[in-house]
Amino acid sequence: MKVLVKDLLPNPFRTERYPFDEDKIRQLEANIRSTSFWDNILARQRNNRFEIAYGHHRLKALQNLNIQEVDIPVKELSDQQMLKIMAQENMEEWKLSPIVTAETVKSTYKYLLSKQMIDHRTGEMANIIAKFLSWPTRRVEEALANLRGMGEIEIVGFGKSRESPKIDYEAFEKLPTQKHASEFREAVRTTGASPKAQRIAAKIIAESADEIPASTVRLVIEKVQEQIGEVARKPKDEPKHLPDINKFVIKVMRDINKAYDNIAWISKNLGYLSRGNRNSFANAVRKLNKLLEYIIGNSKERTKENPE
Repeated sequence: MKVLVKDLLPNPFRTERYPFDEDKIRQLEANIRSTSFWDNILARQRNNRFEIAYGHHRLKALQNLNIQEVDIPVKELSDQQMLKIMAQENMEEWKLSPIVTAETVKSTYKYLLSKQMIDHRTGEMANIIAKFLSWPTRRVEEALANLRGMGEIEIVGFGKSRESPKIDYEAFEKLPTQKHASEFREAVRTTGASPKAQRIAAKIIAESADEIPASTVRLVIEKVQEQIGEVARKPKDEPKHLPDINKFVIKVMRDINKAYDNIAWISKNLGYLSRGNRNSFANAVRKLNKLLEYIIGNSKERTKENPE
């Protein structure tokens, strides 16, 4: 069906907070210029307008190119189908994005709540949403925890989120992976980081995602807090004496010595590696070096503060 581009509306379950991949939009613009438009947008008719199920980047490219009319498939689609199609597209295009995952789960949560399809008494909310979306349950559980941490949803039967302070939305949307998001949520809870500290830390993490493992997120936040003069809160459950962790450090040091020998041996035999393995090895060493530099710097500063 031929429709005017100005009459195309986004999927009603896609919130304004969903990100756009600007590189992808530019690539689509170039493709459309060279090959003309092809129908990779699916829509349903609502009165005199058309809501698209998928193809939001393509719609953005069409708008940027000032194209007036396109020929696209228009089908009868229910709200449930529109939501599921959007979720599937998000899983394919934004699989690692915590913010897209969270926004998709939030839209699904609100839809199921409005249809009374969620029974809070069962305690199976995450399972119900996961089954509806055909997503892993653990992925949904993480998204719900993040949404509660940001104060985006209040789950009936579970009370308000006790995490304080709230996770800052502007900071959260910068986080590159689900693992970073999970560690960030826990770090905010334990350090009491302010929105300002969260945003600075999230920017650092996003810009150096390959060099900053998720396990070091709390260190980054504490470093930022120190730089802006903010006192990091100590976890309530942190023990005063840590004999077990000292034993663990001894074990890790042995592993480090073993890894050092292996890395040294590989370094002497780089000529025997394929180009791909050589590049992978170099990237891994750079990542390790970045982490070690951070740990050494942090260790020196803490030694000055606590010489004992």
